[in-house]
Amino acid sequence: IKYSFKKKIMGAVLFEAGQFEAISFGGYGMRLLNGGETSLLDETFGAIQITLDAVISFNNLTSRGDSVITNISLSAGQVVYGNMTTINVVSGQAIGYLRAL
Repeated sequence: IKYSFKKKIMGAVLFEAGQFEAISFGGYGMRLLNGGETSLLDETFGAIQITLDAVISFNNLTSRGDSVITNISLSAGQVVYGNMTTINVVSGQAIGYLRAL
């Protein structure tokens, strides 16, 4: 059964429940980033999980709220959700979970 509905979660509009599940479980792929690394320019992410205490920056594709987050300190285990691009890990380590376009 394929469920089609529109649900707004943390600034990202998801058109199918399966899309959220795919992002949650890395179904669209992931990018492991260590301190000093930046994601590829054409990648869009639905979540960033911190694996080692980290300082990160990223662009948030939104019409509301902050569109650029710079040098935010996060603890291992924390997850940030949104519609993000250009993840830069200043220090520590993070996994960016890719989203389908």
